Amino acid sequence: ISPAILDQRLPGRVNVSGKLSGQRDDTDKWQIVADSFRITGLRNDRPIEATLRAAMSDSALSLNGEAAYDKNRVSIDGHINQTLDIHSHVQLLNPQSFHPDLRGVADVYLHLSGSRSEPLLDIDASSSRMGFSQYTIEDVEIHGRQLGLLSDQMQLSATSNDILYYNRSLLNSTEIQFQGSHDKHVLSWSLHQQAAQLFGTVRGGMKNIAAGWNGTLDQ
Repeated sequence: ISPAILDQRLPGRVNVSGKLSGQRDDTDKWQIVADSFRITGLRNDRPIEATLRAAMSDSALSLNGEAAYDKNRVSIDGHINQTLDIHSHVQLLNPQSFHPDLRGVADVYLHLSGSRSEPLLDIDASSSRMGFSQYTIEDVEIHGRQLGLLSDQMQLSATSNDILYYNRSLLNSTEIQFQGSHDKHVLSWSLHQQAAQLFGTVRGGMKNIAAGWNGTLDQ
């Protein structure tokens, strides 16, 4: 298969193999098994490899898979039924594979839980150094819990050390905290550059997009 069929900016070639089997019981419910679907190939002369194993019975789906592109890897494992329980791990060791201006390394852990109608996302991400074009950010940590459109217990924090432009420091450290829901939350920040410091907290919410955001600045 040539990816250029979908987009001419995607040169390369991939091979797909696997086995799909299934059966229907007396109640017209299907059981389907995808046994080790495998993708191998090259994109921009960089190796692509992926495997996926999945099984579906009625409304339940379980899946397990891994993918690698150049030195970047992602894995996924979990199930979808009335509830969600999916874990994923993303390792970016050579982001230049995706864009020539990207550089650095990153580790991202994701957990999708909750229900189909109210999914919730937990995230833990870290990077010792990431850059795009002339900008670089160091020692990034992002942690999120219970993130979702309908969640009223969201927690999200992001911290970093130096933010650089052409190796010139723009900020020595940053910290951002978010707690609450879309319609009632608290957002605080702290920015440091040498002897200067900027910090503050806002409280408010957004009932809907048309109404916009309403709140107050504490500091």
